[in-house]
Amino acid sequence: MLESTPPAKEPEAARGLATRTGGLDPASVPELAAVADLEAVYPLLRALVGRSSADFQVRVAVLECMVASDRPAPASRDLDQARYWLLLEKRERAIRALRQSGWLARLGISVRPSTLAHRHFLG
Repeated sequence: MLESTPPAKEPEAARGLATRTGGLDPASVPELAAVADLEAVYPLLRALVGRSSADFQVRVAVLECMVASDRPAPASRDLDQARYWLLLEKRERAIRALRQSGWLARLGISVRPSTLAHRHFLG
């Protein structure tokens, strides 16, 4: 007996766009087709923004510090010292949010910008 292959799942953005274009296939609209790859980075961007302008600025500043150092940051005391300007609780919250959303990755006991972040935004 042959197993049938399940149909490919339609990207979430395509379903949402179709409701905004009167049912047109987004792939048939050159402007929408050109930006279709952005769906993959949407979760990263949304997580970077956070709940406020202050969240956004802090998260970007933390990423800037890590990119500027061009090396993995130790996950504990040295990481805290590098972000001395941010209250400890806010520092931990920013690092946790960036790690959980895919911006940062653990490398042993260190934290560094993730491959996905580098590929799409940092280099």
